Amino acid sequence: MKALAHKGELGAHRGRHKPTKGFTLVELLIVVVVIAILAAITVVAYNGIQTRAKDAVVQQDLQNNYQKLAMSITLNGGTVPSPSDSATLASVGFAYSQGVNGLIAYCAAGDNYVLAAQAITGDQYYVSQGGHLTGPVSGLTMSNPCTSLGISSATSVYLGMDTTACASETGTCAVGTEHSVAFGADGKFNVKDNLSGSIPCNNTFFGGDPDPGVAKACYLLHY
Repeated sequence: MKALAHKGELGAHRGRHKPTKGFTLVELLIVVVVIAILAAITVVAYNGIQTRAKDAVVQQDLQNNYQKLAMSITLNGGTVPSPSDSATLASVGFAYSQGVNGLIAYCAAGDNYVLAAQAITGDQYYVSQGGHLTGPVSGLTMSNPCTSLGISSATSVYLGMDTTACASETGTCAVGTEHSVAFGADGKFNVKDNLSGSIPCNNTFFGGDPDPGVAKACYLLHY
């Protein structure tokens, strides 16, 4: 009888299932926090790669356009074109990559000249005589980069920007195919890229007032 009772006890023990241990709430929260941190690091790294890639294209554009300008100056007997000489500047054949360039400026005084670009990322670069690329820099006056670099009496022009506004402030700029659009006045602009359709020409849409107290307008950028 004792043997049978013992076997019965063993059978009872075998029939019992050991409870499965799950994750506690604290453990789950730790996992969620770790995943969130890793995701944030990945996003920051990706954004940094994108910024560097866009800035690299802006720098390459500047160097290519400088070479075209230097060749034009050589072919014209060493004469540096005036920023107001739209015909000569058009013949240079400047080219700009879409979606990376914010503002591109050319300024000159006598034999001194500068090509400058402000990327969509906000970083600024410039090339002067000799073809040396400088940047990224901050505080460069894009409306006339020469003044920031100690070249006095220089005039300046934005390359690739329409001289006629597509809309005045509070109006609507009709954009057919995708374009970058500059909003501002007196050489101070906020720029948004890859725009099409009916674009509101106002501070809200362009992320702030680039020139407070002054009537502004929108201009198409051909890059």
